[in-house]
Amino acid sequence: MEFRAAQIQGYDKVNPKLRLDQLIKSVQIHGYNVPNMEGYEQFGTRFATDFIRDGLTFTRHKKAKDFRLFALNDYKKSYANTRKYNPKTKKYELFDTRTGTYFDRDNAFEYINSKNQEAAKAHYKKIFGTETPEKDIQYLKGLIKLNEKGIFQQGDYKDIQNYKNVFNRGNLQIIEGTDITVQEKKDQEAYNKKVENLNKLKIGTSFEKAENAQLEYKIEQSVKNQENQPINIKDLSVITPYVETRRNQLKIDEKFNTSGGVTY
Repeated sequence: MEFRAAQIQGYDKVNPKLRLDQLIKSVQIHGYNVPNMEGYEQFGTRFATDFIRDGLTFTRHKKAKDFRLFALNDYKKSYANTRKYNPKTKKYELFDTRTGTYFDRDNAFEYINSKNQEAAKAHYKKIFGTETPEKDIQYLKGLIKLNEKGIFQQGDYKDIQNYKNVFNRGNLQIIEGTDITVQEKKDQEAYNKKVENLNKLKIGTSFEKAENAQLEYKIEQSVKNQENQPINIKDLSVITPYVETRRNQLKIDEKFNTSGGVTY
């Protein structure tokens, strides 16, 4: 638990620019293709996929995913290579030995994708240090841009009218009942919108996973607190759908959780 806590607590100290540079360079070298992984069930062949991806496209490694050919045929060789009479259709149809029923294309693809994704996550974790390199890259780009330029991101004020709005007399006036100007209010709303969009980019990334793990760790520690030093669940700063779910679960039995050191 101590090692895990150290990992979690240190995750928010990652340098975004350095991490982004590491990921981009790794993608340029390795791409997103996944080799045949020992101990994992995968479908499709990688024969000539590197040539097709690198030689016949303009994207090279940047946008290439786990590129595999003939995955469905590979699945059929393993699980759907016999036929059985179907009294409903009065035809001999492919029979899927994995599901114990007649072959269903959509169901097969769902299984193929889940297994290939399982292998891909293991490979990405080993190569990139994260199961979601592409999502992490997009999030880090958004995070860096927001940190550096705030609401004044490239293109936001390229129209001359936007410059006029900043110095418009009406925008410089104080809002009734407050101590901020109209423009400051607009800027804050614009910034909040960009933060909202950035939080959407975080969904499914290793950063969201780390925050969820950090919250879970805090909750575990508070419940196991032997010194009766309560931790206020409202003070946990991470705000994600996962956090809200955990808070709701805790509220089901406040009495039990309070006795363990969690207060509301």
